[in-house]
Amino acid sequence: MEDASARGIELITLLERSGFAYGSRSATNVLLLQERFSVDTLLKITLAALHTPSPDMALNGFERLAGVLDQATLRRVVSNRRRLAQLLFCCGSSPFLTNLLFKEPSYFLRLYLDHELEQSRARTELLEMLRRAVPASVDLALLMKELRCFKRFEILRIATRDLNNLAPLEEVTRELSDLASATLQVAYETCHRLLVQEYGQPLKETPDGLRTAVMTVLGMGKFGGRELNFSSDIDIIYFYETDRGETAGIDDGRGGRKGVVSLHTFFNKLAELTTRAMNQVTEDGFVFRVDVGLRPEGKSGDMAVSLRSAEIYYESWGQSWERTAMLKARPVAGSRELGEQLLLTLAPFIYRKYLDYTL
Repeated sequence: MEDASARGIELITLLERSGFAYGSRSATNVLLLQERFSVDTLLKITLAALHTPSPDMALNGFERLAGVLDQATLRRVVSNRRRLAQLLFCCGSSPFLTNLLFKEPSYFLRLYLDHELEQSRARTELLEMLRRAVPASVDLALLMKELRCFKRFEILRIATRDLNNLAPLEEVTRELSDLASATLQVAYETCHRLLVQEYGQPLKETPDGLRTAVMTVLGMGKFGGRELNFSSDIDIIYFYETDRGETAGIDDGRGGRKGVVSLHTFFNKLAELTTRAMNQVTEDGFVFRVDVGLRPEGKSGDMAVSLRSAEIYYESWGQSWERTAMLKARPVAGSRELGEQLLLTLAPFIYRKYLDYTL
């Protein structure tokens, strides 16, 4: 007993002299890991932990993961010096990321053995992956779950790449912005399908007859500039094509139609449902916090605004801060063509020829 106690004190002293702040806690982690790894491997793990922002936290996080991960898989990573360093740096930098790996061990396999840690993804790839993950017949509850699970892994991948200097800052903010755009697009598409099942297709009146009406979502601020960080919310504004028309309705079973509503009603419901799919906190968290306060008339105004109403508002009542906010605006979901058309229409407001210094 005395020999074991002496060896324990000696280990604590060695760890503290090497750079561990809490020798006793880290010694406990080393002794627990001793059941799974050889002395040589333990030495590599301990040295890798010392090259992280918090060696004690790195060692503790690694020991937690060792208890839930497949041992053969873990040994493959530990045997690779570069992968071991990347894993320990993650554990020693962010309890949040360590917890993601702890709760979902499959993420560990994807990240460190399937080499997704090395991959950078554009919006098109993220969108394709997410569309494959979300079934065509998904309901709102399952949509929200799939969006949150998808976002969780992608945040882990992007953040781990950032911590290990595998991506420059510009790439990190771009990927975060593209992740927000892809999840918002799939939320929009699914919510649109769910509402069409209830109200029928939204149809606008044109000289050539009825045509399907569309909506666009503008990203503002950091989202519009593709400059999101890990704690950013997303500022968006919903605009739809026109108020001239209504939904087709659905068959009521008696030869008539039910569920016919105005385009204004349909697109405001679509905006509210899409925001809820992204913003609502569930057992899986949220996708991104959504701020729709930059819309015309702010929080007292309609959630979605027609193009004509938007044009009148900005020309007649638009303020200087709204002009500034529009400088980074870009279409991020819905109809990109409609978004570009809107920005072109608002260009005289955004880039005024003359300034009113009394404002």
